[in-house]
Amino acid sequence: MKVRFIFIVCFAAVTTMSIMAQTKTVTNADLSKYSQERVKAEKDLRENYAKLGFSSPEEIERRNKSDANDRSELSARLHLEELERQRIEAEREAAARLADAYSRSTQMEIATDNGFPGYFWSYGRRYRIPAARGAYQQPGYFAGGQFWPTGSRTRPLPQPVWIRPRH
Repeated sequence: MKVRFIFIVCFAAVTTMSIMAQTKTVTNADLSKYSQERVKAEKDLRENYAKLGFSSPEEIERRNKSDANDRSELSARLHLEELERQRIEAEREAAARLADAYSRSTQMEIATDNGFPGYFWSYGRRYRIPAARGAYQQPGYFAGGQFWPTGSRTRPLPQPVWIRPRH
């Protein structure tokens, strides 16, 4: 059984080697025949451009240069458009950040209108707004070019709710 397996492996190896060894060699004489045909065809094409309906080499070269210029102009225009898009996007993002900051700063002003609701939210936390305490203003009125005070000039002291009797 082992001998048979070794024989099959050796046979496959010899067959593969013999197939790989049968490559065709190309010589310079073979290539010169094709080279002569190519030169003859190029000469025939140069002589018969107009008959065959092709453009002259000068016309083809002019078209190629024109196409190259058009491609470079298109590339430059697309690059400028991309830069403009990026600039507009950056401005939009900056405006959005500014609007967000403005809305956060005005949130407190809106919340303090007329003392209602008495708190504001910032970064997910609720803050109490302290009561605004201005300077004391004497009650009174203006009449005849003068100020006429009414009531006491000092604030009354707060009265306690319960008075404890003294013993």
